[in-house]
Amino acid sequence: MNERDLGLQRVSPSWYRGFDAIYRKELAAWFGTHRWINQSIIWMALTLTPALMVPAATHDRGVAVLTLFLWSGSNMMSIGTVILTQGAIVEEKLTQTLM
Repeated sequence: MNERDLGLQRVSPSWYRGFDAIYRKELAAWFGTHRWINQSIIWMALTLTPALMVPAATHDRGVAVLTLFLWSGSNMMSIGTVILTQGAIVEEKLTQTLM
């Protein structure tokens, strides 16, 4: 009797075994709702608003806008990462899958 007779499949011993199922679950949880659209709009508004307020009389407006955009964007990304990570930790605690 071999594996095919029993209907079993050989499992690959790679590091990413099971990653596909988890990846699809996470994508469905995030993009399955319209929550990601609202989050994208809010974070873009928070990032772009300070960059649009740079005065027009600035000598090199392009460099000023780029610097402000990158600075505020990195700060907003840090805050967003903390918020999303905290949400993931709370979800794992509620489902009791985090050891």
